[in-house]
Amino acid sequence: MDFAAAPPARPAAAAPRPAPQPYGMAAQPMRASAPRPYAPPARPGAAPMRAPPPSLVQRGAPSPPFRPQPAVPQAGTALRRPPQQAVAPRMQPPRRPSPAPMAGGQPKAPPAATAAAPFPHRPGVAAALPGAAPPPQPNSLFGGEAAAPFAASELFAASAASGPPAPGPPSGRGPPPPAPAGSFPALDACSGGSDLFGGGEASFGASSLFDASQEAASAGSNGHAAAEEAAAKAAREAAERQAAEEEAAASAVQLAGAVAPLTTLLLSSGAVEVKQHIALTLAHTVRGSWRLVFNAGGFQALLDVLAAGSEAVQQDVSLTLAALLEDVHQRGALLADLNSISAIVGLLNSPNEGTQQNAAKAVAALAEEEAARETLYRLGTLSHVTRSLAAANTVRPDGTRGGAANPDARVSMVRVVASFAADARYCNMLRIAIQPLVAMLSAGGAEATVHVARAVTSLSGAEPNRDALRDAGALPRMAELLLHDEEAVQQAAVQCVANLGVEASDAKAFLAAGWHLSLISLLSASSAEVQGAAAAVLGNLSSVPEFRDALLSDGALQPILQLLHTSALPARTAAVRALAIMSQQLMSPSLPADDAGAAAFVDAFFAADALPTLLAALGDERPREGVDGGTAEREAVAVLLLLQSLSGGHGGVRPRLVAGGAVEALLRFLPAAARYDKGASTGEMVDAAASTLASLALAAAAPPRIEQAGGVPTLLRLVESKKPAAVAPAARVLANLLRDEPPAGLPEAVAPALVQALSTAKPSAVVDLLSALSHVHGVCRNAFGGAVLAQLAAGLLKAVQDKENHEGCLASISLLSQLALRPEARAALAEAGLAPALRESAAAGWRCTELLLGILSAEEAAP
Repeated sequence: MDFAAAPPARPAAAAPRPAPQPYGMAAQPMRASAPRPYAPPARPGAAPMRAPPPSLVQRGAPSPPFRPQPAVPQAGTALRRPPQQAVAPRMQPPRRPSPAPMAGGQPKAPPAATAAAPFPHRPGVAAALPGAAPPPQPNSLFGGEAAAPFAASELFAASAASGPPAPGPPSGRGPPPPAPAGSFPALDACSGGSDLFGGGEASFGASSLFDASQEAASAGSNGHAAAEEAAAKAAREAAERQAAEEEAAASAVQLAGAVAPLTTLLLSSGAVEVKQHIALTLAHTVRGSWRLVFNAGGFQALLDVLAAGSEAVQQDVSLTLAALLEDVHQRGALLADLNSISAIVGLLNSPNEGTQQNAAKAVAALAEEEAARETLYRLGTLSHVTRSLAAANTVRPDGTRGGAANPDARVSMVRVVASFAADARYCNMLRIAIQPLVAMLSAGGAEATVHVARAVTSLSGAEPNRDALRDAGALPRMAELLLHDEEAVQQAAVQCVANLGVEASDAKAFLAAGWHLSLISLLSASSAEVQGAAAAVLGNLSSVPEFRDALLSDGALQPILQLLHTSALPARTAAVRALAIMSQQLMSPSLPADDAGAAAFVDAFFAADALPTLLAALGDERPREGVDGGTAEREAVAVLLLLQSLSGGHGGVRPRLVAGGAVEALLRFLPAAARYDKGASTGEMVDAAASTLASLALAAAAPPRIEQAGGVPTLLRLVESKKPAAVAPAARVLANLLRDEPPAGLPEAVAPALVQALSTAKPSAVVDLLSALSHVHGVCRNAFGGAVLAQLAAGLLKAVQDKENHEGCLASISLLSQLALRPEARAALAEAGLAPALRESAAAGWRCTELLLGILSAEEAAP
């Protein structure tokens, strides 16, 4: 045989290969009731999809009657691939006869059956052939609803086609003659490569499987393994070719503009069967690109596909919905029709795990919108999610956990909880989710941790949830997240720790773990709220000397001082409070006056130009928009506590405070303190302001500035107010002013007010009033006379009789000893009945009262 001779050319009018049919079905005319099941295209990283159940269309639903079309001229060659060039043939080994050709599990229709008309059941495709007459219009897409299933069938057939038929053997290579059985043992052992796919060259010409079988047959003893490998390779290549051909067919249909009319027909049709068939046709056409349908029909088109599509279609469409709803603008479009949310929520109960996961992502995106949360709550979404998270925290007897096992689904559920937790309407409803959320802080994965931290922080903002969070161990776990790589997690952690609160006993753990370093860095965060939270935590822990020393050595003082200049009131308040707590230790009276730490703190404070900012906070009486009165009040309290600590006298701070205008600011603040809410904080502020003023009055430059600012009348009004928080510190200020050489007329001016206050004072203010009266008597003995002296004697008698106020009793005896040196005062004291009260004290063993009784019994000298 001459292998160099070329075989005769293939006839030009060869019959085209029959159109591919749905899997598992024999070759038959295309019907609207027999669509090909849709399998979503594989996506990288996507969860495996379950096999979709047969749709209603596949279960034999009635279809419109078939309308025969006129014969179409033969034009099959227009769809065939160009013939391959002739190649030199090679020796082909003999092979055994191949069985009858197969296609889709059924015997292939003989080529002669389709030679007359290439696509007798697909007029839409036939019309697209060159020279073909246009098909009748009643079966077009817009030929009425009765024609819709058949029109969709035509597009389905085109989109699901595997492409043109494979070419026959190349020129020069004819089919080998049959070989007797047993000629190739290796090929027989693997059942034959041609048997695997239902035919040899008659089925797919000179395919790679045919060549691989020849190579496997020549492998000798290794032929069996080689044949298996070659068969598997050929199967993969065949599958890839089929996928590529189907993709090309679907692209052709898309380019023809079929998606928009199909979407319009889907939206306009009311028949369930029509919608089901169109949904499946769209699935084969768009092949996962459901945004094409969305662009043509919006969310309603996708929701209609969800309602009519199979399980596989639902999974594919739900993935597109989840991606679309991540865009805030697309969410706004969907929220225009809140009833559409129920269709997405219903997918959470889908039997398909992939659909559930996609629906959870979509719901998580919707939950970020305040308007959608109310609808989701009414649909029971919040209850469903919290129960799933609680079940996920339950360990079964076999060691597995219940609830959402898929990590992505759990992340989506946590996103839903975080969105609802940030809403004050639902924050207190999520206590059931606290335990699983805290458990996920250490074992939830990197992505989940971000959302879990956000959810726990939002929950910690409500006082009713804080005890439950502490009991669940949220404080140490959130403190561990201070070292997290994600800045958002660190910020959420510090806010949660600040909300839950730390105590001095926690300082050791923070130092050992290095969490204080993260807190110091967060003082410079971009968020003022985060800055304030970090300052608050550091302030609470700085009451421990070791922690405070570590903060100063690690450079925490400067960032805190810089926060005093921030415009955010909560952050500024937290910084002031932290400085106040730190200064309470650094300015303690137990420390030497020249302590190096106190001097360094004072120098840094004035170098940061912090005093004007603090004094401005005391003098700003203007209402600030967006600032609640409680926050402004807390800032004033923190400023006063800091000034009170600084005025202790260490580091030479008093003269610097007086020179900086602290005296005038405090005198302006005291009358205006009533602008704050009534309560304990008001008394605390007045006490702190007056106490600070009393300390500053000890500076040499303070008394003249107090007098020039009209401080004495202000102080007298406080003494006459009968408020213990105001009377005692105001009396201390007056007492400190009555030293050395007080201004003329000052003792006579303050004596009546002090005496009147003593007669009605609470025990807590008695000592301060008696101290001020002693100073008045010491610098001006004539300040007490007549009615004032009698009233003073009555007040002293009341103090002596109060045995529970031991300090007040001793202070009164001290003043009585001074008054008893004057005859007119002895007479007034005797008239008030002090002698019996003093004898009672002497009987108790008080030596000082015995001495005082002796002076009171002295006779007055003759004139």
